[in-house]
Amino acid sequence: MRGSVLSFDPSRGEGIILGDDGNRCAFTEQYWSDKVSRPVAGLTVDFVTDSGSAKDIFAIRQAPVSAPSQAPRGPVASPSTSDGSLLGGLSVGAAVLGLLPGFGVLFLIAGFVLGIIARRQAKVAGNSTGLLLGAIGIAIASLVVVVELIFVVFLGAMLFASTGSP
Repeated sequence: MRGSVLSFDPSRGEGIILGDDGNRCAFTEQYWSDKVSRPVAGLTVDFVTDSGSAKDIFAIRQAPVSAPSQAPRGPVASPSTSDGSLLGGLSVGAAVLGLLPGFGVLFLIAGFVLGIIARRQAKVAGNSTGLLLGAIGIAIASLVVVVELIFVVFLGAMLFASTGSP
């Protein structure tokens, strides 16, 4: 007989199958004969009834229904990689890492470049999140450059004033 698993409690090892005939049959995990799958609600099964209980239970595997194939009409890409959101987020992170001494300049450059690329991709994909993240990355990188330039000028002025010119 065929049916579907209505419920299964793995802690107790017990479940209920609703047969195609409308009758419910209790079962225990010891009668689950399918070694490939586990009992889960909604799974279509084949089983034998014995005094209201299900035995010799096997899951029925159905071939997936595929849509008619059509040739893609352009480049196909995952939205998470081509809509600018990922690169926009990386742009923000790289711009913040631009505050690090030493290699910070490389991160600033990466923040600018990734922000520009993210905005271009987001415009093509029509993704406002990618546009916003790219703009934020560019803005943070710009702000960090300005702050660092002011800091360098300030340190230079302090160094020049401390040497004491006669």
